[in-house]
Amino acid sequence: MKSLQERTWGYVNVTFPVRQVYIRSHGRVQFFTFSTLMQAVCAGASVLVLGWVAFTSVNVIFKDRIIAAKENHFEQMQTSYENRIAQLQLSYDELNGALVVAEDRFKAAADTLDAKQRTIAQLLEHKDNLRASLGIGGPKQTAMNANGLPAPTTQASIGGGALDLSAPESSLAFAPPYAGPRIAPVSTAPALRTSGPVSIAPVKVAPAPAASQPERATFLKGAVQRFGALFSRVRLSRNLDNPSLRQIEKDHARLTELEADGPALLAVASKNIADETVRLTKALRTTGLNPKVVMERIVPKNGGTGGPFIPLGAASGDPAFNTSLTAAMASLQQLSDMVTTLSAIPLAAPLEGGEVSSGYGARHDPFNESLAFHAGIDFSAPRNTDVFVTALGVVIFAGRNGAYGNSVEVDHGFGIRTRYGHLARITVRRGQRLERGSVIGKLGSTGRSSGPHVHYELWYDQAARNPANFIKAGRYVLQE
Repeated sequence: MKSLQERTWGYVNVTFPVRQVYIRSHGRVQFFTFSTLMQAVCAGASVLVLGWVAFTSVNVIFKDRIIAAKENHFEQMQTSYENRIAQLQLSYDELNGALVVAEDRFKAAADTLDAKQRTIAQLLEHKDNLRASLGIGGPKQTAMNANGLPAPTTQASIGGGALDLSAPESSLAFAPPYAGPRIAPVSTAPALRTSGPVSIAPVKVAPAPAASQPERATFLKGAVQRFGALFSRVRLSRNLDNPSLRQIEKDHARLTELEADGPALLAVASKNIADETVRLTKALRTTGLNPKVVMERIVPKNGGTGGPFIPLGAASGDPAFNTSLTAAMASLQQLSDMVTTLSAIPLAAPLEGGEVSSGYGARHDPFNESLAFHAGIDFSAPRNTDVFVTALGVVIFAGRNGAYGNSVEVDHGFGIRTRYGHLARITVRRGQRLERGSVIGKLGSTGRSSGPHVHYELWYDQAARNPANFIKAGRYVLQE
């Protein structure tokens, strides 16, 4: 079997056999021999020349038409690309608008929830501040009196539980004084912030350059690249399972659920405040005083009111939350009135440490052993121990007072007075205004006394009251 080369060479030999051209001139005969290879080369050259002549002729004749057709085709391609890119940009803008709307909804829900949470936090902070003004709460540490002196450890670790009014008066140790109400400014937590809308820069397609064909090829390449990139972004973004949209909707649903729980949480906070008011009311009742009468006397409802406006950040668009907020603020006002009332009542013992040597009521007189009425409580302690005033007040007597010896009497207002007898030395003067825990004198044994002690009386509406009930109420107030 012949090879391809052999068959090809045989075909050329058949097509172009060796030829001789004879020329006779002037009686002479000459011939030229044309080999097969020469004939094949000449034939190929002739075909190339004829083809080139035909191409150049057609190109010269139809040049303008060819150029116009190419430019028209290119313009159609460019218009198609620009229209498609514009459609994709519009779709991407629509999706971006949906994202912006979703983010705005999320931010609005987050801001509303944050306002409600801050409102609840402010209510509870006000409640804690009111409790702190009575010495309730805070870190477990040694109790301090108003002069910065440490109270006995037996007072710093008062246990919880119900008030035991049956406890002997000898167990009444000093209850550290507490300052009046101090409501600290409520700090506002920063509002929740979400990311802003995503800005999409418009895609611009440059006009077709009136230059040579290579520049047009560069434009087509760039347009295809832009088209492909934008198409990929839109295709991913328009996915119904887009992670960004799905996460935003999930977070928004969660915030909506939390926002719906606002009234319930506020109701819990209101109940917590109301329970504290009930607990303090119970403490006030243990003194033997009528809480309603005392509160109306100390915090009159028909008196003037005022003070700086401190908004609680309620969401006015939620009636249920605003209703709960009104109830909570009413409970907070009741608690504030109760704290103000308790702060005006003597609920502490007049000295640190010591022990009760004689209680309130009937007793055997220490000098003649006859039955007698003891209008106060005697606290025994070393001579010259500091004696403190048990509530804010004004000194209305300071001097020698018969059987009381050196005595100090303090008017606390609202029909409440306290008296301190048998002092070794008096350190205050009449008309002096005293803060709770101020030193009024030194413990001694002046007057009708059998030894160093302080005689402590508490009067309400011109009637002597048992100071033990007030001191026990003070203990109950300090319980967590």
